[in-house]
Amino acid sequence: MYNLKKLLCFIEVLTLILIVAVLIHMQIVGKVVWIHVHNSGHNTAKHDDLVAPQSGTDIWFANLPKVLKTGTEARSGVPKDKKTSVLLGAQARDKYTVSNIDDRLRKFSPDTPTLQLTKEVGPSNDQIDNISDVSQNKLPSLRNLIMDHKGSILKKQLSNMEVHRYKTIVVLNRHMWFLRGAKPGHGYFSHCEYKMCELSFDERKISSSAAIMFYGVSYPSKPPPTRNNPDQVWILAAWESPIYMHGASWENEVWKNKINWTMTYRIDSDIPTPGGKVAKDKSKIRDYDAIMKKKTKLIGWVVSHCRTQSKREDYVKHLEKVVPVDIFGRCGMSKPTNVFGLLNTTYKFYLSFENSLCKDYITEKLFDRQNLDVVPIVRGIGNYTLFYPKTSFIDTRDFKSAEELGEYLQYLDRNNTAYVQYLKAKEHLHTQSAYSVRQMGYCTMCKKLHKLDQNRHSYPDIYQWLLKDKCVKPTDI
Repeated sequence: MYNLKKLLCFIEVLTLILIVAVLIHMQIVGKVVWIHVHNSGHNTAKHDDLVAPQSGTDIWFANLPKVLKTGTEARSGVPKDKKTSVLLGAQARDKYTVSNIDDRLRKFSPDTPTLQLTKEVGPSNDQIDNISDVSQNKLPSLRNLIMDHKGSILKKQLSNMEVHRYKTIVVLNRHMWFLRGAKPGHGYFSHCEYKMCELSFDERKISSSAAIMFYGVSYPSKPPPTRNNPDQVWILAAWESPIYMHGASWENEVWKNKINWTMTYRIDSDIPTPGGKVAKDKSKIRDYDAIMKKKTKLIGWVVSHCRTQSKREDYVKHLEKVVPVDIFGRCGMSKPTNVFGLLNTTYKFYLSFENSLCKDYITEKLFDRQNLDVVPIVRGIGNYTLFYPKTSFIDTRDFKSAEELGEYLQYLDRNNTAYVQYLKAKEHLHTQSAYSVRQMGYCTMCKKLHKLDQNRHSYPDIYQWLLKDKCVKPTDI
């Protein structure tokens, strides 16, 4: 009995010694692997099998728990700063070759990484001979980590560095309609090719963020924030027409050469986000005889802005001299609960008149209604044929006056065959909402932020691009 107790006591002491030895080995003898990832431009599969670093981390650290094979084996431990580490291996006993690490990084990143080991720096010391390389790459926090680390360091270096990190986008003067469902964090980018971005509404993060987003319509007339980082991207977003923007603010000299990218409805934006997107849908089948039997009224219009730059309200008054127009909303009759269901079944035409006659401005309301069995009548100066066949809508610009348009609508009302041709022209088309288009726009933004060197740009005069001479007065009243 006495011998058994001695044996158990000896085993406990030995176990404790082994645990202490392992901990000392991991802290003192361990190695940090510094990985730079080269962008070779190949798209690959996307998997979420890597743990994401904390927001603001300067670089991905490969925390290789056991053996890294680089021709000769080198034992790898755990760096002191565990907060900035990413575990490439699932188990502490896993073994990896450089190609193994390549494969795991490749699964995460759309860009194929290429790892090249140059040399081992160390052994254990506080001074790193090539620390200037770190400063040149603008990674001061990495320098501090290396300087504090007591273990040997395997330095991985290659020509065209791509740093994998979260790109924080701080949104200023946000508006509920502007983001429409976007929440702080990276969830908004979870479906994107490049997922390593996050939105933030915290202005305290401005100085450390990769990008700042300004909403052009409601940004107050005040100077822009200070930009301490020349790589920080300033993005102007706008989905309302220039008529509703604070022109005096954007005309200010302080905004010249400040905005880098634009994200607007305009086709020539850096990140074009129009009011909708059209896709083919061959599964749509329509019974036009059944549709026509229910259509007992001619024109419906849902509207809330009663006085507009385009003077659409005056155009409608002229149109009403020839054909009846049922107006719903703030500017007409009270709006039924299911007003668009009513338009779909009962009316032949729907007015999609812009509140402003401005370059490329096409309201999202046109896209939203194009899935209905109703023919839109459009009035604007945008190029509608970029999205829909010319034979699927009626453009007021094709008529000399509202009265002439009214006479053509009377003809279509009498001729079902001619009318149905408009419906058939969009039979196999389906419109995606403005919300989904903007989601795709955020994906584009994240990709561009991760490929910044390929997308450097600034606007010498954002007022000239955005506002000056971009709208015209109506000439058809």
